[in-house]
Amino acid sequence: MDKNKLYNNILDLCIYQEIENSKNFLDLLYLELKICQVQMNFLEKEKPYKFQKKKFKAYLEEKKRLEERVEKYKKVIADELSLMAKLGE
Repeated sequence: MDKNKLYNNILDLCIYQEIENSKNFLDLLYLELKICQVQMNFLEKEKPYKFQKKKFKAYLEEKKRLEERVEKYKKVIADELSLMAKLGE
């Protein structure tokens, strides 16, 4: 086996391992998204009335925080998918 073929095989193995790592990372991110969705559903079920100003303000802040987390995870997922697409080429 010549050196170039060996190098190519090693490179293919490294790329394969990176793709597997990305898949595991995506699974983790999807779980984080599901957690956020469950928290948002719970938050909606426990939504205070508007006249409960302190509770309602805390509710709005928590809802905004969760929405920001969801958007952050979606961006990271999109970035990871584009990286996987580049590695798969």
